[in-house]
Amino acid sequence: SDPTENLTFNLKLTQSEKQARSRLKLPYTYSEEQKAAELSQPVASSGGKIFYQPDDVDDFDEEDPDDDLDI
Repeated sequence: SDPTENLTFNLKLTQSEKQARSRLKLPYTYSEEQKAAELSQPVASSGGKIFYQPDDVDDFDEEDPDDDLDI
């Protein structure tokens, strides 16, 4: 017995759905040309930098929260 025969949704794609999926360009994926362009750029030797500017509502204090641990 097929366990998928009584489902309320379809697990299989129709041919038109397969074609539509193959043509879809996802916004977070690179095309082969974009991938090659990114990989051919030289890497900066200084590395990356992170600049953090705390908001007014950030709870920042100088006290070490792990001060009571015996490590």
